[in-house]
Amino acid sequence: LLDPLVPVGWMWLVLIALLLSTLSWTLRKTRSAEPLAPGEIDLQTLSSMRAADILWVDARSKAKFDSRHIPGALLLNQADWESLVSNFYDQWQPGRQVVVYGEVDSDNGQEVASRLREESAIENVWVLKGGYEAWRAR
Repeated sequence: LLDPLVPVGWMWLVLIALLLSTLSWTLRKTRSAEPLAPGEIDLQTLSSMRAADILWVDARSKAKFDSRHIPGALLLNQADWESLVSNFYDQWQPGRQVVVYGEVDSDNGQEVASRLREESAIENVWVLKGGYEAWRAR
C-alpha cells in the first residue's frame, strides 16, 4: 500500500519550487527596475528605436569581442584605442545613437563612452545598462 503522506510530500516540494522560482523572477525584475545612472540606457528604451539609428560599440577586449558580440557592433576599447578609433569614425554619423557596452563587473563601457563624449564631442553616447550580459539575457 502507498503511504498517504508521500503525495503530500511531493506537493510541498512542488510548492517550494514554485515559490523559489517566483522569488527569483521578482528579484530579477526588481534589479532591472533600478534607476538608470546618468548616460545609461536600457534595452527597453533601445527597443523603441530603429536598429539603423544605433551604432553598437563593444568596449571589451578583442578576445571577448572575437568570441561573441552584438551583431554589427564595432570594437573600440581603451587598450587598442589608437588603432580602432578611425574605424569608429568611418561608421559614425551625426544623429546616430552610439551605445557602448562592456562587462557588468567593469567600467570599460563607461570609460569608452566618456572618452567619445570628451574627445570627439559626440553628445548622443550611451552606456548599456547591464552591459553585454544584459543583451545576451534579453
